[in-house]
Amino acid sequence: MRASPTAKIARSKRVRFPLTTEECELLCTFKNTDGLQELAAALAKDVTVVSRNLKSLAEKAPLLFKKSGRWQLTDLGFTIARWAESSAHELTELIKIPSRSLLNSNSTDSVSIPDCLLVIGAQLGFLELPSPYFPDNTIENIEKIISFFRNCEKEIIFVNLISNKDSSPFFPGSKGTKAIPKLSPKKHERVLTRSFNDPFHKSTLHEELGDKSISSLAVCGFSLNHCVDATARRASDLGFKVIVITDAAGCYERRNQRGQTIPAAEVSFAIIANLQTEYAITLSTNEFLGIKE
Repeated sequence: MRASPTAKIARSKRVRFPLTTEECELLCTFKNTDGLQELAAALAKDVTVVSRNLKSLAEKAPLLFKKSGRWQLTDLGFTIARWAESSAHELTELIKIPSRSLLNSNSTDSVSIPDCLLVIGAQLGFLELPSPYFPDNTIENIEKIISFFRNCEKEIIFVNLISNKDSSPFFPGSKGTKAIPKLSPKKHERVLTRSFNDPFHKSTLHEELGDKSISSLAVCGFSLNHCVDATARRASDLGFKVIVITDAAGCYERRNQRGQTIPAAEVSFAIIANLQTEYAITLSTNEFLGIKE
């Protein structure tokens, strides 16, 4: 009996994963534990069962191999374990977003449009860095936020980075100091140049905002790891009400003290978690664009 055309189409749209959830969990936990006993304890399973599962996974794909009687990850296994771990964290955070927003008063019903937008580091140099930024639609989101403020006829200040290191993409006169075309300031919009992560440090920014009676700020741009984080913290300490637009703040991967790479998504979630507990309200672009005047 032949399958109907409808059934064929349905099957073609189905997404199939080569590994099960349990196999991904086994791989990730293996990466983060030392030895079979510790792995079994972390998974709350019998050592014999875990050993059998490792062998089965190794037979299924070249993710594990034995050396001197001990299981070890192949390069592919380590890469997939790291990807699965990052994806799990990202999914967890996405699921948490509604409750997190409520807990931190991020409902836009109680938030007003800030007096001023600080666009940090909207420069080509941040696109030349070796690792990709997260999220990958950061530039599009920054563009939406800039348009929103222009339509509201609110103040916008572009804060650009320069470096005195001639090897830096932000060395004066280099291509990296130029604006990302989609995010270029208008002729009448203020552009502040600084060589510190904190744009208030050794600058007139605080005084300029005070002269214009600005008491609240929205912050977006590059990079969340450094300048956006530093800006939000300092602005909050100076008494400004701060909103950080999380998916309009590009973040890059980092290495920990063990030399392990921490994916950009994980770095982003950690920084945002720190900011929202004390320094700022954190909103996505869509949440921010839903603010009513």
